[in-house]
Amino acid sequence: MGLFQRTFIYLKRNKRYCLLFVFIVVCLSVSLMLGINAINSINNTADKYKSNLAISFSVIKDPISYSDSSQLYTDSNDDGIPEYIGPMLCLKDAENIIQLDKRIQNYNAERQTNLHTSLKLKPGCFSYYVDNLDYIKSVEEGMTDEDYIETVKMSDINKSCAYFTSVVESDLNRFFSIGAFELIKGRHINKNDKYVVLISEYIAENNGLDIGDSFIPEQLDEFNSPFGDSFSVEVIGIFKVNFYQEPSEWTAEYEYAENSIYTDFESYKKWLHDWRQRTQSYLNLRDDEFNVDEIRFYVSDPDDIDSIVSKVEQSDVLDWQFYHIEKNDDYDSAVKPLNNISNMILLFVLLISGGCITVLFLLINMSEKARKKETYIYRSLGIYRKSITVQRVVEMVFLSVIAFIIAIIIGYFLIVPFGEYLSEYANDKASDAEEFEISYDSNDNLIVEKNIKLELNIKEQIGFEEIMITFAITEGVVLLAVLITRKCDKDTLILE
Repeated sequence: MGLFQRTFIYLKRNKRYCLLFVFIVVCLSVSLMLGINAINSINNTADKYKSNLAISFSVIKDPISYSDSSQLYTDSNDDGIPEYIGPMLCLKDAENIIQLDKRIQNYNAERQTNLHTSLKLKPGCFSYYVDNLDYIKSVEEGMTDEDYIETVKMSDINKSCAYFTSVVESDLNRFFSIGAFELIKGRHINKNDKYVVLISEYIAENNGLDIGDSFIPEQLDEFNSPFGDSFSVEVIGIFKVNFYQEPSEWTAEYEYAENSIYTDFESYKKWLHDWRQRTQSYLNLRDDEFNVDEIRFYVSDPDDIDSIVSKVEQSDVLDWQFYHIEKNDDYDSAVKPLNNISNMILLFVLLISGGCITVLFLLINMSEKARKKETYIYRSLGIYRKSITVQRVVEMVFLSVIAFIIAIIIGYFLIVPFGEYLSEYANDKASDAEEFEISYDSNDNLIVEKNIKLELNIKEQIGFEEIMITFAITEGVVLLAVLITRKCDKDTLILE
């Protein structure tokens, strides 16, 4: 009796076993195909957003106090105030670092300067004080006329003070990169610009400013008098604020996003020069030598971050005992919800597949034990053990192929409702979160974080690669189960 004839006889006589086997393999294959399809769709969605998210790392200057390292300070002015003369993080260091690796695409650094302007800003607590000074005087015990006049003067000046943030590339500023600010007119600031600014739509409308117009910011001394050589800055861009700050009498003018003004580092150098001349501080430094707390470097692929950071850390461009590097996780934070869903799907697939595989092993093992008499008869007829094992393999492969074809058909019917449900679940989770979360740091600087809403679309068809991966896993499990079972059961010629 030939191998295929024996296979046909067994399958014909054991229909219940065959149906149960096919059912288990169908469940295994369908769960694998849907799971692999969903995980691939999630990975493709995450990859699609790579180009839209800033992948970066930061070189940060470690703070060094006088008590920790007094040799890095000097009192060259004999005024009793020590000046820091140790290593500083400058823009020239950024130029050296960006030359280390071509995968570093760009960099940005920022520095804030509080300046007085004639601009009408969004009113905050200082405007509130000016508008209510008579009431404040009436409730403040002990306020003299001199105190009252000084309060009026201080409040009136401060209500027109704003933070000017010097940037290398304004489009790389976090507020712009996450969409909290949106340029609606003109262009962004770049590293070659001099004496230019970006202003908000609010400032532009309330001060009659447009692209090409200019105004003059001023530095004030401790007596609120301007000093230095004032110069005008040109408006080259206007931006819109895409989030809402609750107005409050406790919010200072400079804390409102609408009052933010961006400028270039050439402007900062002129203000810094005037400040050094007035205070007689750091006169031994050139105007382009100044300290920034952090320089952020941008790369195109998150997979390159570790190797680039390692290369920078091993270089001698900086004395690394005074600096450290931090990887920024904008990409990881954005795709975290998708990764959570992917892990959840993977867990379900492993549980279902693990259950199916366990039942499959038990079923094949029980079948082998139930076929001992049949096996002994075949052995007594001179049929080799190897031939019997091949028969078992042919039986299981034949049934698993039939089951796999059924699984493909079922999978094509289930993929659309499954994908719609999963996409709706993921997108509902994303829509529940506020787009921007607003907070303030210890220095009352505005912090805005964006909850990036990644729209998930599950592929509405099962790809060839997914089918082949599922087929390979299924057939591998079946073959492994048969071979292990056959190896554990030793055939003999003794009939029971």
